[in-house]
Amino acid sequence: MGGEHHGPRLLGDQGPGCDGPRARAIANAYGVFATGGAELHLRPETLQALSAPAIPSTHGFYDECLKGDVRFSLGFMKPSPEWPFGSESSFGSPGSGGSLGFADPEAGIGYGYVTSQMGTTLTGDPRDVALRHAVYASIGRTEYPDLERPLAYSAV
Repeated sequence: MGGEHHGPRLLGDQGPGCDGPRARAIANAYGVFATGGAELHLRPETLQALSAPAIPSTHGFYDECLKGDVRFSLGFMKPSPEWPFGSESSFGSPGSGGSLGFADPEAGIGYGYVTSQMGTTLTGDPRDVALRHAVYASIGRTEYPDLERPLAYSAV
């Protein structure tokens, strides 16, 4: 680290004022996935696999840690009735305190939301939901009902 305060290494550091660059980096990375993956030399088959619906295990989608139905595929979370985000082909990852990053290939967007204060919900942070609603409205996509759903989980 040695005094380096810019560039990619900053994204791994934590501290006040780091959230803006981190959200932008998350959105940019997922944006590459959402728009075909050319910068990463991803094959179309890879993007199709990431966009495909999650396949339940033999015990279904129930997650003992999160105490609800949560869908994962190829290391990414997929939208579900209890954890909605983006469109059906979206994939991403939540973070602590209400953070969320995802790619939505149908809409062609990468989304990154991080907080400087811990939220009070595990999913559906009102700040994140309002921002997602604004993002989708700005591109004329208002058909995603998940943006209007009540919160599925509360922090304990």
